[in-house]
Amino acid sequence: TMTRVVSDLEDRGLVVREPDEKDRRLVIVRLTRGGEVLLAADRERRDAWLNQRLRELTADEREVLRQAVPLLEKLAGS
Repeated sequence: TMTRVVSDLEDRGLVVREPDEKDRRLVIVRLTRGGEVLLAADRERRDAWLNQRLRELTADEREVLRQAVPLLEKLAGS
């Protein structure tokens, strides 16, 4: 469940829970500094992986991919 996922992240020091000031039934989950660092490192790792894969494409393949971006954005937005 989501509660278990958040509890695990909290136990690992990656997030903190804060009560909502207006509605005490709600809880706001925020990244800690450690969570921000881990997230940034993960994004950097994934970006490096994608950049490497893109470098392996031919110029023609990269152009096809570039032309497909609007369609991919349309699909992602639906």
